[in-house]
Amino acid sequence: MTLPFLHPVFREMSLRPVEARDRDRLLVWRNRPEVRAGMFTTHEIAPAEHAAWFARLIAKPKPFYFIAEHLGRPVGVAGFTDCDVQNRRAEWSFHIGEYDAPRGAGSAMGALAIDAFFADGTFDKLCCSVLDGNDASLRMHRKLGFEEEGFRRRHVWREGVACDVHEFALFADKWRAMRAG
Repeated sequence: MTLPFLHPVFREMSLRPVEARDRDRLLVWRNRPEVRAGMFTTHEIAPAEHAAWFARLIAKPKPFYFIAEHLGRPVGVAGFTDCDVQNRRAEWSFHIGEYDAPRGAGSAMGALAIDAFFADGTFDKLCCSVLDGNDASLRMHRKLGFEEEGFRRRHVWREGVACDVHEFALFADKWRAMRAG
């Protein structure tokens, strides 16, 4: 298995903080059926709901949401939530928004976002929840070095159906060791 930062597309990717100009693009991406299929909520996001979410997102003093660009073109988003500085942990989420993003863009974006997350030493643990059946996300998290910490049966309900959830975590020391090779 090739680590994401060794994949050729990794060198073609970059991250930048989300800006006001990204608002409409993010709404389109969040409402794509294949993106919603991996989200905990499934409803189509209304423009007013999105505008309120986006206003809260860009009001934060430190950038916690990033646009991933492939050769300068926005292709995805990665963000950190529930940032708990005292306990040195946060949750993350991400998705590729463009249908024609190059193969490997998701893993490359993830690796760049993890680099940014652990860069200043504020955080030690990055957590995430993945719906059972979201095989691409499960594979990617394992590829990025996340370890499964738990499995929650019938943890969320989506459109009247109980869904199981995998709980993952990645620690800063493990990430640094992976990056060092």
